[in-house]
Parts: sequence; structure tokens; C-alpha cells
Amino acid sequence: MRIRGLSLLLAVIGIPAASFAFDWPGNAPVAVEFGGPNAGSPMPGIVLAGTGIDVRAAEAGELVFERGADDAHTKLPSATGETLVLEGADEMSSVYAYLPGIADPGARSFAAGALIGKAGPGGFLDQDGFMFALFDRKSGRWVNPRVFLPNQGDSKAPVIRKVSLESKGKLWILGDSKIIPQGSYSIILDVAEQGSAFAGLVIGPPWYIRVLANGQKVVEAKTEIAEVKGGALSFYPASGKGQEISVDSKGSIHIASQAFSRGKLLIEVLVRDFEGNERSAAWSLLIE
Repeated sequence: MRIRGLSLLLAVIGIPAASFAFDWPGNAPVAVEFGGPNAGSPMPGIVLAGTGIDVRAAEAGELVFERGADDAHTKLPSATGETLVLEGADEMSSVYAYLPGIADPGARSFAAGALIGKAGPGGFLDQDGFMFALFDRKSGRWVNPRVFLPNQGDSKAPVIRKVSLESKGKLWILGDSKIIPQGSYSIILDVAEQGSAFAGLVIGPPWYIRVLANGQKVVEAKTEIAEVKGGALSFYPASGKGQEISVDSKGSIHIASQAFSRGKLLIEVLVRDFEGNERSAAWSLLIE
């Protein structure tokens, strides 16, 4: 289990450190990280890709919610397919969604490792697989499952695909733009993970993000605690202090507006995944 920053995070959301012993809910590669997009919405959990994969309880829990693929009350299909929510220790709920069906519809409690169902085409997921999410009922916020899951031994660093500055609806892509007018700009990061077990880039923000402007820290955040705001997922630092970041429906990371005056500007970005693999990049600009 990852322990970097775990004690601080648990203290913030009010959970004793000894309460957790999660395991992966399926033997499948991660295709979407916490906050990554699916069908136009940021995912409050991680998506494991594949079909016919056993989905198992990551922790023992009692069934507190079940939504069928065809709900008998509304007569409408569920957008998340078959969805089960189990409540475990300290009011932490584990969510298993986008399932085509469950193994035992009559079950009301699940031991750790108990079979929940099979992964496959369920709900409006972009690909075959299922979502696993954790919701802290005390704080009313989503918690990145990666914090409590064992490492996978990944050695590939995240990829910084693009960094842009945005002002009044206009974008300046760093590397393409060398001169920009003075003013206030939002910083937009397009970053992807590289899963060792998944073919291609894994969609979603990295675990750790730091942005500097002329050596001064603009933002430093970990994608560990989040809540949904206006269709985006907003993240908060584990310390409870500092600037929040948000991820939009396309997976782009937005950092609040910064004022840049005339002169030289150096933007530095560093991202790091859960395994400690990191990548950095820098761009020089002239502000007129």
C-alpha cells in the first residue's frame, strides 16, 4: 500500500490509518485515472478496462445502494449500468459501476475478495470495463482509490502533451507562442499517464502537479480528494490549504487565473504518478 502522504490525507478526511486494507477489485489495466473523462463527464473513480473480468469487493462491506441496469421504478436504463455501493470502515463507501450484471442479486454483505460480477459492456462507459470509486460520507467528497491500492510496479512517467495559457477565450500554446500580451491567464495542462499494462496513454490527471512561474509556485496539488462542481471535478490539497485545481469533461487540468506583467516569463511544469515516476518541462515567453 502507498504510504506517501497517507497519514495526512486520512487525518483530513477523519479516518484512522489502521482502517484500510484495500486490494484491486479486478485483475485488469487502468484505462482512466481518477478525474479522467468518460462520455463527457469526469470520472470520480478509476476505470479498469476489459470484458469478462471478475469484479471483486476491494474491502468487506454492507450493501447500502443498488441500481439495476433497468431500474424497475423509473423504467429507464441506468447510465452507469448495474451499480453497487458497499459501506465499509468509517463510512467510506466503495462504488462498483458500469457493470452488465451482478453475481448474486440477493446478497446484502460482501467479504473482501467476494465476487460481485463480471466486467463488460455496462452503461454508457466509453469502453468495456467498470469503474471503482471511493466516497467519504463524512466529508462528502470523493477519494482517489489509488491512495489505498497497492502499487502496480509501473516505471513509465506521465506525458506532458500540451500546456496552454487562456485569456478571454483565446489560447496560447506554450512552445508555439513566444510573445503574449500582459494580462491575466488561466493555465491549462493536457497530461496523460502511461500505464505499463495498458496499450496507449491512460486518460486522467497525474497524482502530483506543480507549476512555477519565474521560480514562484503557482500551484502544488495532489489529485487525492475531490468533489463535483458544475460538471468538473475540483481537487483539494491534502493539507486543506492551497489552491484547488479542476478537471473538465475533456480531461484538461485548469489552474486559476494568474496575472503576468511585462518582461520575461518562465513556466515550469512537473508531474508525478503514484509510483514516483515524474516528468518536467519548461517554456520561455516574452510578455509585452
